[in-house]
Amino acid sequence: MQAKSYAEKLKIRYTYSTNGREIYEIDMVNGEEQIIPSFPTPETLWRRLYSDENTWRERFAAVPFEDVGGSR
Repeated sequence: MQAKSYAEKLKIRYTYSTNGREIYEIDMVNGEEQIIPSFPTPETLWRRLYSDENTWRERFAAVPFEDVGGSR
């Protein structure tokens, strides 16, 4: 409960709690809670947090446009 309270105050998506043997992960957006084998790496968290935005960025980058002297 304490991890959820901090996550709400800090407005972060993932929070973790451990009892020294198990790591409990809570996704504050979709409410999923699970025991995980190890803490995720920073790279893993960035991939998870920004996977949707990366998909949209790639879609927009694939749209061709005409650049006329830098005006468009």
